[in-house]
Amino acid sequence: MGFSFFKIIGILAILAYMFVMLFKHGSKNKNYLFFILFSFPFLHIIIFSDFTVFDIVSVIHLIAFAKSERVNKSELGIYNAAIVILFLNIITGYLLSSFSIDNENWFKLGRFFILFIFPMILISTGYHDKDFFPELQKKFPLLILFCIAFLGLQMAFGLNVSLVKTLNPNVTITNGIRYPGIFSDPQQFAQFLGASSFLLLIRYHPEEKIKKLNWLLFGLCVLGIFAAGGRAGLMGWALGLFLFIFFSKPQYKVYILGFSLLLGIAIYFLQDKLAIFNRGTDLQDTYDFRANIWFQAFQIFLENPIFGIGLGYYSDYVLIHFPDQIWIINNELVAFDHPESGYLLFLTEIGGIGFICFLILILVPIAKTLFSFFRKKDLNHILFISAALCWIVGFYSTNSLGDIRMKVLIALIFGSMISYRLIQNEILEMEEEDENDSETA
Repeated sequence: MGFSFFKIIGILAILAYMFVMLFKHGSKNKNYLFFILFSFPFLHIIIFSDFTVFDIVSVIHLIAFAKSERVNKSELGIYNAAIVILFLNIITGYLLSSFSIDNENWFKLGRFFILFIFPMILISTGYHDKDFFPELQKKFPLLILFCIAFLGLQMAFGLNVSLVKTLNPNVTITNGIRYPGIFSDPQQFAQFLGASSFLLLIRYHPEEKIKKLNWLLFGLCVLGIFAAGGRAGLMGWALGLFLFIFFSKPQYKVYILGFSLLLGIAIYFLQDKLAIFNRGTDLQDTYDFRANIWFQAFQIFLENPIFGIGLGYYSDYVLIHFPDQIWIINNELVAFDHPESGYLLFLTEIGGIGFICFLILILVPIAKTLFSFFRKKDLNHILFISAALCWIVGFYSTNSLGDIRMKVLIALIFGSMISYRLIQNEILEMEEEDENDSETA
């Protein structure tokens, strides 16, 4: 499948979005969010000047169709302040950078902040429309089913079955293949599957049981992580699973243990096809290689600690200062665009101030969600945190946010986490007021 074919698919996706907006009844914001979900595998397709399907659809929606539904919560002010400071920090980083500024820099800055359109609409819609998240939960398994089926085709027919122009060199290892699924990088795919597996277990109605399909997809996601050979993704998933089991009810502990037994049997019979069992020979070499890259990246940060070297300048910087950070793609030498760690990439490119803003956007929602869990013992809070942990742990070894689809997934997790918690806290406060009124009466 050639690149022009993908561009046609991308244009058709944008036209489909316009058709939905113009002719489908109901909330335009909900239609936008569901469109993003159903078109997720194709959101990364570049239409022009590195602007993707997601970028174009989101900007069109913001300008032409978005309905403003404000959420007056002080917590959101913290995130808005962090985003504004991050914006000013990136501009300052450009102005102080040793590299010249051109239109590409401003396009890159624009694409960086277009991402926030999605969680902004998600939080607002989820908060004001109490039926939205249950509807989303019913549709989400369809996306995972597509991704698992695509992985099956890839394993059956080879890496020519792909939704990207170029696969990362790390898909091929000494003793096999690390399957990237709908992504170009198997590590991104592992993080996507790990996070998605926990989202499948969320129940928005307490009396509702988790569907058998969701449990099946949960298991297939885990098998997919093994096929992708993502050790960091597996570590993040295992940590999320531990958190889920630790806080879950006894019945879920039994389900998970029984499920783990079946999963272990499946892994035993499929281990020859699962890349994670075939990476023993290159593990030490990989660690030594990354340790050197991480050291060099940290040196870059120490030399540019406040505002960084400029958003998107990592490859330009190492090409001059660390020319050993190159790899061969399609017989061409290409400089690394990240230092084998998402956290170090952010440290080097946006500096200490930007990195603190980044941490605020991640850690504050998790801390508040954990506190809400202890107030109400709602296991959905833990599942959101477990999903986030899959990415947080895996992000240390790769810049998974280099793909817009991973950015959308993380925005979905944190946006849903925030909106759902705001709703539940409001319900809890109303219940506490009713109890106080009853006691007074």
